[in-house]
Amino acid sequence: MGYPKQRGNEGKMTPCAGCTPGACPPGRQTVLRCQGGAKISQIYDNLGRFRHAARLPTCTPIMSNPTESSSGRPAAKRSGPARALFALRHSFDGIVATLREESAFRQEAALAALLLPAALLMPLSAIERVLLIVSVLLVLLVELLNSSIEAAIDRISLERHELSKRAKDCGSAAVAIALLICAVTWGVLCWPIVHRWLGG
Repeated sequence: MGYPKQRGNEGKMTPCAGCTPGACPPGRQTVLRCQGGAKISQIYDNLGRFRHAARLPTCTPIMSNPTESSSGRPAAKRSGPARALFALRHSFDGIVATLREESAFRQEAALAALLLPAALLMPLSAIERVLLIVSVLLVLLVELLNSSIEAAIDRISLERHELSKRAKDCGSAAVAIALLICAVTWGVLCWPIVHRWLGG
C-alpha cells in the first residue's frame, strides 16, 4: 500500500503525519482537513487501494457527512413543540423579509388587510365567506412562492439567462392567475349584494 508524495521530495513515499494507513474500511470515503485550510481526499476502493493528496503534513479527520455525529449516527433533529416553534419563527422571518424586499407583496398585503375584514362583514353564508378569504390568502401564498423562486435564481446568478427568465415568468404568471381567481370569486359572490345596495 503506497503513501502520498510530499512536495519537494519527489520519488520518496512517506506517510502523512497524523494519518494511519488502513484506518478506514475499504469502500468508505473520508474527508480530512489539514492545518492551514488545505483539504485531503482519501478514497478507498473495493480492492483496498486509495488515492491521497495533501498540502500540509498534519491532518485532522472530519466527518464526511455534516449530518452525522462522531459516532456515525445521524444528528438528532428537533421534534415536538420545539420544531413547531422553530418552523413558526422561520415562517415569520420569511414574511418579514418578503415585505421588506418585495413591493408587490406589500401591495397585496395592504389589499388583503382591506378585503379580509370586508369578507367577514358581507351578508353571506359561511362557505361563501371562506371562499372570499381563501382567494385572498391564495394570492399571498403564490406571491411568497414567486419571491422565493426569484431569490433562489438571483442567488445562483444575476446574469440574464433564458432559463432564469422562464422561471421568473412562470412565477409571475402564477401570481396573475391567483389574482384572477381572487377577482372572479369576489365578483361572483359580491356582485348581487352590490347590485342590491345600488337599488338595482
